[in-house]
Amino acid sequence: RRWCINNNCAGDINMFKQEYPATPEEAFIATGDAVFNNAIVIQQLARVRNLQPIAKGYFNYKKVYFTPDHAIISDIEWVDDSIGAIWLYDKPLKSENGHLVTKTPYVIGGDTAGVGSDYFAALCINNNTKDNVAVIYKQQWNDDLYADQVYCLAKYYNDALIGIETNFSITVMRELEKLKYPRLYLRDRFDTLTNQYTKAIGFETTSKSRPIILDNLVRIVRETPEVFKDARILREMLTFVKNPNTGKKEAQEGKHDDLVMTAAITYFIAEQMTSIPEVIDERPKEDFIQKHFNTEKKTQGGGLVEW
Repeated sequence: RRWCINNNCAGDINMFKQEYPATPEEAFIATGDAVFNNAIVIQQLARVRNLQPIAKGYFNYKKVYFTPDHAIISDIEWVDDSIGAIWLYDKPLKSENGHLVTKTPYVIGGDTAGVGSDYFAALCINNNTKDNVAVIYKQQWNDDLYADQVYCLAKYYNDALIGIETNFSITVMRELEKLKYPRLYLRDRFDTLTNQYTKAIGFETTSKSRPIILDNLVRIVRETPEVFKDARILREMLTFVKNPNTGKKEAQEGKHDDLVMTAAITYFIAEQMTSIPEVIDERPKEDFIQKHFNTEKKTQGGGLVEW
């Protein structure tokens, strides 16, 4: 091994691992300047290698437009599908103590496909523990259908905060507005007509914001890699490099970075959502999950309720 590293790999341990991988994860080490700590990413990949989602599938629903700017989604139900766009790793959590109901806060960030062979992606995290709990990942989709699935996922996860990138299309966030979704990420936007900052829905990736959200994600990977449950995200991290010609941090040629950018957006916009479980003083007469999802699963004698 030492002879091979020195003679066949010019003393480069990463080249050795790529050319002579001891595990499937080591084969994903990218050439070029890695943005993330590959050793940490590979260790987490090894931990989740055999981790399976608790469910794969999508949401079925009915959608009715009352006006061009007002729609309602109802009759939401989960459909199991082995090749479904949505993978669930944990159920949304609530707890009950007498008349008090406590909801765990969640955040969903997303990235539309844009152009070329990119994917529609979204990541849902528990904003208290920062764990990944659900992932949407699909190629060749319509913006409005993607928006509907994000809406259903967000309603399922206790009305999660939603922030979808708006660089290529504002359609997704507008569809969520039409559905009167209550928690949409708001960013500051400078209005050149009034010379004042106003609020705009959705996340915009710019030359200024991109390095900030990526640096934040690099820190999270370094400090708490265990929050990442989906191996696909981790594999994208291994091929996310600093372009030697432009200096831009992006996917290696021929690879994708949709999930990396989605994770970067999600963890950044999470600052706009509380990390403290929400306490409701009085149980609502009609719960959204009970009415629309019809999948309540309650433990005997109160305590933890998993939906």
